[in-house]
Amino acid sequence: MPPTKIPDFTDNEQYKLSHTLATLIGEYGERDLDIATGFFSPDVWKIVGDSFGQLGALRLMLGKEPDMPQDRRAGTGPLLPPAPAG
Repeated sequence: MPPTKIPDFTDNEQYKLSHTLATLIGEYGERDLDIATGFFSPDVWKIVGDSFGQLGALRLMLGKEPDMPQDRRAGTGPLLPPAPAG
């Protein structure tokens, strides 16, 4: 049986982080894991803690809210100011 496909990203709706991590560690046998995310709930440790215990190394990079006005964030408005007239 082919291994479970790992999604390019998780959204916790269609692709759950907990399932993806458990698959990477359990089925794929990953022992070093790097995670970059904007949010990581402490509740995730309860869900995947046993899997994390099988890792040799875990690096977790957390983001934060952007320091820019809401209308300048990707997908919510223009990313560049309008070109000067003339």
